[in-house]
Amino acid sequence: MGWIIREMDKKDDPIPLGAFRIMSVFRDKRDKYGTVDYHFYREDKDGNWSSKAGYKGDILEHGKEPEDNSKHYIDYNTDRRYYYVIKLKKGDKCCGGI
Repeated sequence: MGWIIREMDKKDDPIPLGAFRIMSVFRDKRDKYGTVDYHFYREDKDGNWSSKAGYKGDILEHGKEPEDNSKHYIDYNTDRRYYYVIKLKKGDKCCGGI
């Protein structure tokens, strides 16, 4: 794929140049169809966070603190996980120095 994803200890940990942060949330409880779910948020270049509403493709803006603005994911657990994502440059081998 050419992308590297690394889990972070804290949301504000430093990340490599060219990388961006993502946050994941999970719903442990099964819905009426018997499935569990997850959702990802992305930190944009301006420091705000956004997400895409699944198959609809609508971009949702969440401001500077996505944890406080994710009310439509109220039934998701509070265990937020943070990662950084970076695209490998042509010729790079996974994962040296990143």
